[in-house]
Amino acid sequence: MGRRRYSWERGQSRRRSQPVPESTTAGGIAGVLMILLVAYVIFRPLFWVLVVVFGIIAALFAFAGALLLWEKLSKPRSAPWIEQKYTPREKAIGQRVDPCVAELASVIMKEADMTHDKRFALIDSDGIERYAQKLDGTFQVGKDRSATPADLATFARAILVDGQTGRFMRADRSKHGILGYGGRSREARGYILDPMIARQIGVAPQASL
Repeated sequence: MGRRRYSWERGQSRRRSQPVPESTTAGGIAGVLMILLVAYVIFRPLFWVLVVVFGIIAALFAFAGALLLWEKLSKPRSAPWIEQKYTPREKAIGQRVDPCVAELASVIMKEADMTHDKRFALIDSDGIERYAQKLDGTFQVGKDRSATPADLATFARAILVDGQTGRFMRADRSKHGILGYGGRSREARGYILDPMIARQIGVAPQASL
């Protein structure tokens, strides 16, 4: 018993056994020349008719070949290095932006705005927060600006502990002015203060009247 042949081996053997087709160009040319020779010997008028017919056929084939060659040569060739898409190089580790640092910086910028500080707010009569307003980088205590502390803890102590008034504004800048909390100043219904600053000055982080 012979060895079992796999499908890929049988397919390969069948492909090898198929005869390679020979070119018929030489045979066609020889046949045309033979027909012309016979026509020339037997009936010369037929010879000239065949010459014209075969000449027209040859011209058509030549024209078709020229068209195919022209179409092939006229197609634009794109270089492989042009087709490659540009991919920016990854930044070195030392040049990458740390997402934690970027997020922290964003939070700091939001919490400490150039015009107001969102870490301290009084709740006005409409129930809307009014944040501690900054003027030229400092907070204002009293209508006559009796004090202009630069740090929020001192300003919050003056408002919540000492019972003084200060300048506050809404986040959308629709309303701003002097507000107070507790004591003789009852324009505000409550307050919200950063827990760290609240512990620093000895008050609750939030309260309401």
